[in-house]
Amino acid sequence: MLPEIAQTEGYILGIVTMSKTGPVFKLEQQPLFKILYVIAKKLKDISVIVCCGTREEAIRKFKVDPPKNMKFIPSGVPDDILKLLYEESSLVVIPVFFKSVSNRLLEALFYKKPILTNSIALELHPELRDCVIMSNNYNKYPEIIKDLLKQDNILEEHQQRAKTVWDRFFSSKVQAREMLKVIKEVI
Repeated sequence: MLPEIAQTEGYILGIVTMSKTGPVFKLEQQPLFKILYVIAKKLKDISVIVCCGTREEAIRKFKVDPPKNMKFIPSGVPDDILKLLYEESSLVVIPVFFKSVSNRLLEALFYKKPILTNSIALELHPELRDCVIMSNNYNKYPEIIKDLLKQDNILEEHQQRAKTVWDRFFSSKVQAREMLKVIKEVI
């Protein structure tokens, strides 16, 4: 089942770690799921893939019956499947709710994917300004996505921009150079 979903093209990807509990669940995972749920509810002809949980967990934890176009990938996804999920997605939805590093955001950049996020991501990484689609109005995400999916050229431009930003600011070469500077300063 996993490879078939990962090889379906043109879906929206979100990663919701349903196994989390406490404040992180309530302040990060729950709002992200709600955003993805609204997207799936309003855009019934677009698949929304939620990674790191099952439909049963979603029903139990969020008290909703997810629409049919919302598909789930359980926790513990092997790296090769996660790679496929990113590569075949049309867009990754990653609002950042805490002012801290978002591994999901960095993963999406690494795979050069168009990203829909919020202003907190730009506060953390102002260099992303030209390569992400930004909105703090989560209720408008379905409308934004619908418009984006009609314009392949816009998504392709964002992919190219993501590649440029990754190469310029986040690549292993850049990070190695920066680490060498730190080491030279310490020695």
